Amino acid sequence: MPIVMTATIPGATPELYDSLNQEMGFPDRVPDGLISHHAASIGDSMIIFDVWESKDQFEDFAAGTLAPAMEKVTGGAGAGVKPTFAELHNEFHR
Repeated sequence: MPIVMTATIPGATPELYDSLNQEMGFPDRVPDGLISHHAASIGDSMIIFDVWESKDQFEDFAAGTLAPAMEKVTGGAGAGVKPTFAELHNEFHR
């Protein structure tokens, strides 16, 4: 069953978010297991909402791709971000 991953990244700006995506090669290289990705700026933070095929696939991506890119782009800022997970209950699109 797909899972939802949400995270708030305090102090992140849209420019930092864009730099991080560029470092990871997005959107040209979408990681295995990612179904959809959404991001928004709210105040002085970025909020992320993803749907993944499984929590394990997100964790593999986070360890192998996201963490090294975050380290390179931010120098370690954001390392304490703790995502939350839930089983996807429903989705629909227009």
